[in-house]
Amino acid sequence: MSAQQVYRGTNWFKRFLVFLLAVIVAISLGLIVYYFLQDDETLGLDKSSVMLNKGDTFTLTIIHENASGGTTYSLEWDDSILRCENETTADTVYEFTAIAGGSTQINLETNNENFQNMNCVVSVGSGTQTNPYYIKTAEDLASIGTGTPTDENYRSLSACYLQMNSIDLASYNSELWEPIGGDAGFGGSYDGAGFTIYHLTVNALLNTNAGLFTKINSSGSVTRIIFS
Repeated sequence: MSAQQVYRGTNWFKRFLVFLLAVIVAISLGLIVYYFLQDDETLGLDKSSVMLNKGDTFTLTIIHENASGGTTYSLEWDDSILRCENETTADTVYEFTAIAGGSTQINLETNNENFQNMNCVVSVGSGTQTNPYYIKTAEDLASIGTGTPTDENYRSLSACYLQMNSIDLASYNSELWEPIGGDAGFGGSYDGAGFTIYHLTVNALLNTNAGLFTKINSSGSVTRIIFS
């Protein structure tokens, strides 16, 4: 074999090694880019928990950023407690109405292993001892005993209620607070849970029984409220 033949063989082998190295580098860079882009993908829900009363509505949004083409998802829920009113924006925004009391989960189902076991815990008050109506605002408080029993969000005067935070009634000072119960009085259970009700103002001249409630019947109880 001549020296020229050996040189040509060596040169071809070097070119092959350079080509092989370039392929390896390209594949490595592709894998690195894919890895970092994959890590940037996020999938989740805009709420982790919701507390509301029967007849109330809320919106739950699926947040999906830097989406991978292979990631699919859907929501699963207990339709005996929650009713889905609509699905919009490519099935990412869901509006729910609470139709029964209890505690349940809305689960985010996905084929992507990185986003498993994601859910929103929903607690619905329906006026029972186990699932009392939640009182969080002055409007919630004023709604007790209003409406008609056929209304989906009717709050009975014989139902159970649980106050969830302190409430300021200053917004009612211009018209004054209308005591809860009317002539029938309150026969349910109201637990203030140690929270405060601020700025309760009642016109005693217009109300025979002036207070937060008109009167508490023998079947009723009102406990653990602080007034300031």
